[in-house]
Amino acid sequence: MAFTRHTINEAENARRSEVWIAAVDGSAPPRRITAPAFDASRPRFSPDGKLLSFRSRRGGATSTWFLRTDGLGEAFEIEGVSGEAVVSPDGRLVAFTKATPPTDPKPEPNELEKELEARFEGQLYDWMQFRFDRRGYLPDPADPYRSPPRELYIVAVEGGEPKRLTSLDVNVEDYSWSADSLKLVFTADTHQRDAYVYERADLWIVDLEGQIERLTDDGFHHSAPAF
Repeated sequence: MAFTRHTINEAENARRSEVWIAAVDGSAPPRRITAPAFDASRPRFSPDGKLLSFRSRRGGATSTWFLRTDGLGEAFEIEGVSGEAVVSPDGRLVAFTKATPPTDPKPEPNELEKELEARFEGQLYDWMQFRFDRRGYLPDPADPYRSPPRELYIVAVEGGEPKRLTSLDVNVEDYSWSADSLKLVFTADTHQRDAYVYERADLWIVDLEGQIERLTDDGFHHSAPAF
């Protein structure tokens, strides 16, 4: 099994996180497998057990890294993978999400918007739950140019050009592979950019060609789907 171990370094007045592994039968003591110089967390084994992915902050940015479970080689990145990686059951593909701004140029502000921008100095908060979930303190949640949606992509384990599967303009979350590695189930909230509708994600399925099927639209909030 793999797990995250959190410690406090009193000398540096800092918190540290490392990925450790342990034998489930207790036959060997736990051991650290990530470099102590970098924080690491959220380990996940590939279905075939050959890879272990984890999130690590290196060079000022947090990204996904991989280790081979045979113990050979250092941690490495798969070209194109930026979000949390989920390896397909057949071990061929990696699914991940990436912030994807709209391809169309941002519309020019109208005359009233230009006038307000010129006359007003400060920060405007108009997101209803800005104090509840902190989203209002971040770039405008209603503006896809300032808060780009996290769309779903796949790429070969060997790396290469990622293939975009979704174009929903809202965040794809909770993605999980089917047993035959031909589809992914996920959640997405089409009301994400409406401050008056809070948490109403639905279930969706997409195949490797990007054909999407919506499974729910019942007004309830769905999460953590799995085949």
